[in-house]
Amino acid sequence: MTSMTPIKVRGKRGAVPAQKWHAGKKRPVNRDASRAPHMPNSSVIPQASVQLSEAASRKRKRRHPELSALEQLPAEIIQDIFEYCGNLDLPLASSALMSKLSSRHMYMRLTKCALQPILGFEYKEVPSAAQLAAATRLFGCRFMTWEFFRAWLDEDVPFTHPRKTDDYLKTWSSLKPTKFLLPPAKLLHGRWTTEKVHFLSVFLPEPPTPSPRLRSILLELAHAGAAQAIAERAHVALGLLLEMGVYPTTEMLRLAVIDHGCDRRLVKQLFDSVYPAETGAVDIDPLDPALWAWAEKAHQRGSAQDGEFVLDALKRLAWRLGRPMNVGNK
Repeated sequence: MTSMTPIKVRGKRGAVPAQKWHAGKKRPVNRDASRAPHMPNSSVIPQASVQLSEAASRKRKRRHPELSALEQLPAEIIQDIFEYCGNLDLPLASSALMSKLSSRHMYMRLTKCALQPILGFEYKEVPSAAQLAAATRLFGCRFMTWEFFRAWLDEDVPFTHPRKTDDYLKTWSSLKPTKFLLPPAKLLHGRWTTEKVHFLSVFLPEPPTPSPRLRSILLELAHAGAAQAIAERAHVALGLLLEMGVYPTTEMLRLAVIDHGCDRRLVKQLFDSVYPAETGAVDIDPLDPALWAWAEKAHQRGSAQDGEFVLDALKRLAWRLGRPMNVGNK
């Protein structure tokens, strides 16, 4: 067998330097460094500290923007400006202003300033739209809770003995708030806690008078809140929303009867809130097939009384609407 002639391959170990592709580019290696004796720990510590200090110096330094002339004022002056202008967007302008304007004492002052134009309605002119909007927005602030509102009433109108919920509502009513004050969005939807229901009662005039009709987005939120009240069986919340202008609908009635166990108190609230003479139109169909089918099948489920209750209510509503013959044909 003929012997093979060995061939040098570039880049392989054992090739001459001229045959390697990185010849002349290789960084020289200090062979003596690997053979250096192990340094004691005392000599390593200074070197590590130097490296840490260099790394820290390379970090991006946090920028501290210069404060404006307003932000540099003392907190007392900024609070006076805030109370005078009544602009609730001022604390949102910067974190410096937020820190100087976020205190319970400041909230108390701001509440008194924002609500003053809408109180004593019997002795004043009608508040402007801007004043009404400012008061509604104040009630929508995060700090404005039922607990804080009661604390403000305790401070503004001192009382000789501990108050109950009705006492606070009567105290607020004695201040003669304008009937045009609308509730904030946060009070028009669930979850319907006891505190939220009490707070919503503040916006129902006392003694009862025709309440201002909710409009636009507030009315949509109130309708959604009424559906949540039905699901949670929050009778008081549903009653307040109905008094504030939420009209009962067939969908609400289906929700109360079919989906949530036919709570008679809720069903009665919905039927009693239908006023054809005032609205000119009714959003509850007394001949709704789904409601009639549920009532007729109630006997089979062992709840004949609930079925008869719903049928009687539907028939009475049909008579009020002037459609008795349709009920008979049904």
